[in-house]
Amino acid sequence: MLHLERKRRWPSFYLDKNHDFDLLFWRYYDKIRRALREFQPDVVHITGPSDLGIMGALLAHQLGVPLAASWHTNIHEHAELRAAKLLRALPAPWRAASGESIRKGSFAATARFYQIARLLFAPNCELVSLLEKSTGKPCALMGRGVDTTLFDPAKRDRSPGPFTLGLVGRLTVEKNVRLLVEVERALLALGRKNFRFLIVGQGVLEP
Repeated sequence: MLHLERKRRWPSFYLDKNHDFDLLFWRYYDKIRRALREFQPDVVHITGPSDLGIMGALLAHQLGVPLAASWHTNIHEHAELRAAKLLRALPAPWRAASGESIRKGSFAATARFYQIARLLFAPNCELVSLLEKSTGKPCALMGRGVDTTLFDPAKRDRSPGPFTLGLVGRLTVEKNVRLLVEVERALLALGRKNFRFLIVGQGVLEP
């Protein structure tokens, strides 16, 4: 296993809490290349255009190893949502048009990056179809990692106490974390008070 120094990623481009793009990540190039040559992988799998993903794509090409890429974050929607704060001073029609341009441009750039891979993976059928159409590469459905036979609501045996609503993930705008506020208001409007939220994750929307 290759261990990189766990130091502050600097200079870096801020993306989210504890999630930066290291602008000098290339300082690890020789170390990662040596590790890959020693490991002799049959395939290199990246998860997007991060600093490590870009280096992984380059090294796979240089070493002649097939590259696979999986789509985990709708970066184009992420970009539009993040830009909304900068655009809020514009008139509504201009704001909408600018947001749409940012979304489409970001998707086109991201899809261009994913064209590098030989095989793609995506978490739902809509994205599978969209990626195949935009990249011209085969895309497979990425199955969820939950055993629905084992974790079946029919087997639930609840003890007395509040019903727990859980969320595990990054606490960011594009993850629609604010939906939890609407869920709480809807439950309270129905007179339901015997519930609580259990939230696991980090992000810019942390309280």
